[in-house]
Amino acid sequence: YVIVPAGLSLRAPMVKAWSDQMVAIFELPGADPLFSTPGAACRVTTPDSDTVTAICTGPATLVRRVLAEPGWRAAGPGGRSLDIAAYDGPFQSVRLAAGTTTLHFSFSPPHMPAALAALAAGWAVVAAGALGAVGLIGRRSGGRRPRGSQLAG
Repeated sequence: YVIVPAGLSLRAPMVKAWSDQMVAIFELPGADPLFSTPGAACRVTTPDSDTVTAICTGPATLVRRVLAEPGWRAAGPGGRSLDIAAYDGPFQSVRLAAGTTTLHFSFSPPHMPAALAALAAGWAVVAAGALGAVGLIGRRSGGRRPRGSQLAG
């Protein structure tokens, strides 16, 4: 795919695959599909880029042409986690058994729990500092009377 600013047109044989107000995406001619099962007799359907159903007559390797980076997960039948391996360099692959398999791919950055904990700790420090500043201001101005305002008694 080639991504260009909206309004920019590319010549044939490029075909516009999608566009919105900001960008247009053109498909390269002869590009391999997002999902495939090289060397296996499977029928593959893809309602979106993260879900695939493969109907295979025998065991197969499903290839997903997305970078095989840490953090990707593949959930199979019943939400069962399946191993993702690298294929042909940078792409993802999942071993499939014969029959019908529907997979859903999802991504969560590898260190997200630690990042969220650090974010929470940072907010706690900011909140403590803000509360401390409010308390300090309250003690300085609320606890004393200005000079020269002694009540006669």
